[in-house]
Amino acid sequence: MKTDRRTGGGRFLELEGLRGIAALAVVFSHAISIFYMQMLHGPNEPSIASVQHMRFEDNLYANPIAALWSGTFAVAIFFVLSGFVLSIGYFQTGKVDILKKIAAKRYFRLMIPALVSILICYALIALSLSSMQSAAAIIQSDQLAKAWDFTPSIMTALYDGTVGVFIGGANSYNPVLWTMAVEFLGSFMVFATLLLFSDSRYRALVYAVLLIALFNTWFMAFIIGMIFADIYTKKRITAGKRKWYVLVSVLAISLYLGGYPYGEDLSHTLYAPFSIFSGLNIDMRMLSLTAAATLLVVGVLTIVQVANVLQRKPIRLLGKYSFSLYLVHLPILWIVTTQIFVWFSDLLGYNAAVVASLVLTIPIVWLATLTFAKFVDFKAVAFSSYFADVYMGKRSFVPKQALYRLRVATKAMSGITLRRFSLMRRPVLDNEVD
Repeated sequence: MKTDRRTGGGRFLELEGLRGIAALAVVFSHAISIFYMQMLHGPNEPSIASVQHMRFEDNLYANPIAALWSGTFAVAIFFVLSGFVLSIGYFQTGKVDILKKIAAKRYFRLMIPALVSILICYALIALSLSSMQSAAAIIQSDQLAKAWDFTPSIMTALYDGTVGVFIGGANSYNPVLWTMAVEFLGSFMVFATLLLFSDSRYRALVYAVLLIALFNTWFMAFIIGMIFADIYTKKRITAGKRKWYVLVSVLAISLYLGGYPYGEDLSHTLYAPFSIFSGLNIDMRMLSLTAAATLLVVGVLTIVQVANVLQRKPIRLLGKYSFSLYLVHLPILWIVTTQIFVWFSDLLGYNAAVVASLVLTIPIVWLATLTFAKFVDFKAVAFSSYFADVYMGKRSFVPKQALYRLRVATKAMSGITLRRFSLMRRPVLDNEVD
């Protein structure tokens, strides 16, 4: 039995759930990067000056289970999802207006939340609220000590939030925004490809050329997502109940490829076979994570057992707030979590202090996420939609309701003024004096 998992609005609820899980993985990744760096980068990474705080940290490095907290793997999932979601509506309807509206929305949709997150970080740095230096001394982490180790500038913050992160990527205020440049440019690569070649009989050749041209870059993930959206629509693919071994195989391969380690030394790890590519100018980690993300997205859209799990309300709710969670979690980890850790480290010991600080931080992160979503992210969505409608001529720049109220107010004020003027010119009677 096969079923179409789309809602009436064309949304893929299972993909929202997958996005939420990926955002949560990013949070776990950054928490681990603070306290247990060797779990991410291994014991022999020369750029990381960190000590081993748990005996089994090395065992968790270069392990497929590490895919569950690999922030970069989660980002690869975001990119493949973007390529699919941004193009699926056009493939299903063939309406160019859909592309135009999404393209018109894209900048403000991404810029407003990114800018506000940077300004929040600027304020935190300017107010010297960070306790990272104290935490870094206990953890013995040079990387944590260097975070926010600069003099903030409001002009730099404004530039980064409106322009810098979309052309340069890297950002010192909120480092997670390195993805914005890839997300923004990758989105418009998809739009341009669809507008120019979606109806071409040679689009398969165009896809091949794009994959070759963008090979070894994150932009390839967007093209792959777009290609699958094309196949998904044309072949009328739907989610079906698969055999248990298909499910296990998809998950196992995704975890294995998604757990590809950060470090370059793959010897004595499960990823040693990839060493045969070490002499080539290829970013095998990027390729491996992209392949894992692609397989996972395809699996989610074609295996009904997985789709059903990801469509559960708590997971979908996480997906709804995923962008806000992505933007606000790191400053909270750096400000709140490290401070709690410093308070508890002497009393509880290292590992217990880590657990306590993370447990106490969770509700703070979630509250900040909900607040940011309500007052920033959702407002950005509404404004970007309004701007797109204005751009496409579907709305006036000034809302009709506002114009109506302005006309009513103007008319009322005019009436009051005329009445006052007429009273001033009317002869005064004797009985009206005093």
